[in-house]
Amino acid sequence: EEAVSRGMLRRAHGLYRKAMESEPENATIRISFALLAGSLGLWQEAIAACREVLASDPEDVVAAAACSTAAESLRAEGNMKEATRFVREFIEAHPSKTSQAVGYYELATTLADSGEDLDSALDYAGRALSAAPDELKPYPLAALGWVHYKRHEFERAIDCLRKSSERAAQPTTFHHLGMAYLAAGRAEEAKAA
Repeated sequence: EEAVSRGMLRRAHGLYRKAMESEPENATIRISFALLAGSLGLWQEAIAACREVLASDPEDVVAAAACSTAAESLRAEGNMKEATRFVREFIEAHPSKTSQAVGYYELATTLADSGEDLDSALDYAGRALSAAPDELKPYPLAALGWVHYKRHEFERAIDCLRKSSERAAQPTTFHHLGMAYLAAGRAEEAKAA
């Protein structure tokens, strides 16, 4: 964790690998490794670590982080169908409210990114928003905005993405907000985003 905080990500990666060898059953170490591997673009390592975490039946927050990291890694590899299948299986196996919120968010994002089944993506984003605790609401709100953008509902997209960015400043949300402003013919606001 200290190496990560100092920006020494490759060193941290090696240290987390050693920590996993030392404590192979520790889901917290394994999910930290998966998150770091994903941030380094080591998608296969992130996916494998997430699958191992989920196989160990971890606590809810760790399971949700594993779902999110694996889905993001699968999308980054361009494997949208596998990401969709993976998240649907996660939703079936993890009925808690937090897991459902994260799962529906990831499913909505995956379907929106692929441009397939945008009606279902809209439904899943709405479900994620309903299930999410207050501290997570900006993320399904961003997914809802992205789905509206993909459906060419630019004003709705702007509204959702703006609200999300006000609560949790995320680069992807600002990027999508800029795209929505631009598509709506609002170039100056797009530049600001």
